[in-house]
Amino acid sequence: MIVSFFIIFLFPPANFFFLIGYSIQAFITQDSDDRDFLFKNLRSYDVPVINHVGDEGQHRNPFQTTEEMLKLGISSRLDQVFEAPHAVKDVLTSQFGLEHSYIGSKETDQKADQVLGLRIMDVWTPENHYRWSRSRYGDHVSASVESVTRSQLLLCNLDVGEIERLKSRKTELEDTISTIDSDLKALQMELRQKEDEAAEHRREREEIVNMSQKEKKKRREMENLVHQRRIKLKSIERENDPDVSITKVIDQVKELKIQRFQCAMEIK
Repeated sequence: MIVSFFIIFLFPPANFFFLIGYSIQAFITQDSDDRDFLFKNLRSYDVPVINHVGDEGQHRNPFQTTEEMLKLGISSRLDQVFEAPHAVKDVLTSQFGLEHSYIGSKETDQKADQVLGLRIMDVWTPENHYRWSRSRYGDHVSASVESVTRSQLLLCNLDVGEIERLKSRKTELEDTISTIDSDLKALQMELRQKEDEAAEHRREREEIVNMSQKEKKKRREMENLVHQRRIKLKSIERENDPDVSITKVIDQVKELKIQRFQCAMEIK
């Protein structure tokens, strides 16, 4: 469901210290089913529901300043001095004729009698609101002037000092952010360098551990080989020892004597 809810106050540029007296509260839909749904459920709240058709506003006259307008101090139009979603702006412009209401200056006040010659029927200045209306029954044109009272003035100039202070603070914060960004990039680069160094150290450590394990294995193999050689040498030494040989011969003689005795006993 596509619905826009808006509370809009229209402000001209800051150099025009006045506030247009329109305050609108409404729901804008872009689908008839949505409009019917909201109308049914919001009826008790007395909130307007406006259905916006997509092709509205396509044939409006684009704003163009002419040399004659500038000479009279007219520099803009009400539909040009605010931003809003397309549907909202179309509804505001069509409902209140903003494309026909112009913005002037103090110079316009002084030359207000020349405004009608530019076919402008509605113009605002910092002090007054001028409107002209043409009779339905002839070419007679009537004019009306309403003062923009003090309660409607938008006294932006009272906050110039605060605005300048905020601008200065904004500049300081932007500089601080820029410095922080630079420091952050430097730290990130240093971090990547440290990570690369740590990875290199881990690789070197793994190589050292692997080499150490190989050396330990080789050392154990050498120790086993030396041990086997020692055992073999001891065996050879025992075989070549004369005392050992005599002992073996004596043992063999004793064994033969026992066998001879046993044979003699068997013969008897």
